[in-house]
Amino acid sequence: MLINFRGKVLRINNFRFSSSSSSAVRKRNTKQNDEIKLLTNDENNFPLLKILPFGNVRREQRILIKSEVISPRYKRLKENCNWTNVWPTARNFHPATIPLPIHMSYVDDNKISAPVGKFNNPELLKIPNFFHLTPITVKRQCEAIKRFCTRWPKALKTDDDCQRHFPITIRTKDFVFSGPSIRWPDSRIVELSFKLSGLKLDEHSHDKMKRLLAHRYNPETDIVTIRTDSCPLRKQNYDYAHYLLTASYFESWKIEKWETEKEYSDWEKYFWNQSKSRESLLNYLKKCQPKISIEQLEQQSNVKQYADAVIKLYGDNDGIEKSETNESLNQYKQSVLKILFP
Repeated sequence: MLINFRGKVLRINNFRFSSSSSSAVRKRNTKQNDEIKLLTNDENNFPLLKILPFGNVRREQRILIKSEVISPRYKRLKENCNWTNVWPTARNFHPATIPLPIHMSYVDDNKISAPVGKFNNPELLKIPNFFHLTPITVKRQCEAIKRFCTRWPKALKTDDDCQRHFPITIRTKDFVFSGPSIRWPDSRIVELSFKLSGLKLDEHSHDKMKRLLAHRYNPETDIVTIRTDSCPLRKQNYDYAHYLLTASYFESWKIEKWETEKEYSDWEKYFWNQSKSRESLLNYLKKCQPKISIEQLEQQSNVKQYADAVIKLYGDNDGIEKSETNESLNQYKQSVLKILFP
């Protein structure tokens, strides 16, 4: 049989169309190999096209295996189970493992209904959980690393001891985020804080130190906070904060020439030892009690009470604002009466 296919002549050997049953066709096809050859100049070297036998092909029937549905894991957990083995590390929320009736969703005020449960709730997957940090797990981890730790120093029994031996506090922030860079810009910021009373300063350097620090000093808590964020790296800001502390400390001890020329009107606060009130009071008491020295007069209770009243009236030791209240005026009045009428 010859067939013209796309300009080429095909010859099909031993192939006939028949209306016989499919079984007869299958038997005949199994005995004979149908071959299709392309007619070319050299027909012996042309590859043969084999056609698979056709007809009803018997397929193997699939076997369906039915398995039992396993109940959620939290129903199979025992009351005395080891939760560390169930939830050993940090992971996303899994409703079939957590044996707690957790609900989380937005509830409309107009509708009286409970939030969505833990199953099929994507809101619970958005937030981190700390089911792996149970008290028992934390205790076991502490016991495991206890052999690598040293004992707490006996000299640091109270917070005051810690503040005295470690006066400087460093605060930094670490951020965990998903972004193109491994560094968050705010992680470079360093805050150095300490108490000003912890530094060895005299009256002049203490006052100058507060003026150099300006808004970094809090007079209510006596805490100095130096915040550095000029440098791109945290280590650089850490060193820069210590440099500012060192520079301001040694600068406060310097006495310029113009500082010795201060007059009474230039005082930033009231100094009792250099005031005219002290001089006038001692001159008056010296005339009344000529046999007593000035040092002994200053140790008298009425003189100390008068000095405290005048300092409180003009301003406290740390501030400049005057405190002319009824209480301070009454205290000043009583101290004056005790001096005039002992």
